[in-house]
Amino acid sequence: MGDRMFEASLQNACISLQLDPTAESISLQVMLESKRLFMVLGTLMYAPVTSILEPFQAQRSCSHLLDRELLSESVKDYKTLHQALFGEPLKTGSAEGLGDLRTSKGDATVLDLIQDESAFHV
Repeated sequence: MGDRMFEASLQNACISLQLDPTAESISLQVMLESKRLFMVLGTLMYAPVTSILEPFQAQRSCSHLLDRELLSESVKDYKTLHQALFGEPLKTGSAEGLGDLRTSKGDATVLDLIQDESAFHV
């Protein structure tokens, strides 16, 4: 089911970005390069990965490939989200800490993470 949702989200991105889904290959990276951060985050939730680290290590042909530096730069204005994705290891007992979206507040949604830094109510 998750793979179908991921593919549907990619197809929706093609429509939103006005790309021809039969001629062009859509990926998280294409969305990120198009400055569609929330589209990337929404689609990433359905990607066939188990941690945020996997898209950084994916093969070039994978539609869930992401450039770590570009994603980091894209989320820098959302400090809580940036810290959850790239910050210091969280005190959750996890060896790496990265990719664990739990914060000191407990389990957090993407909305919680971006709302902390938003200049407007999301």
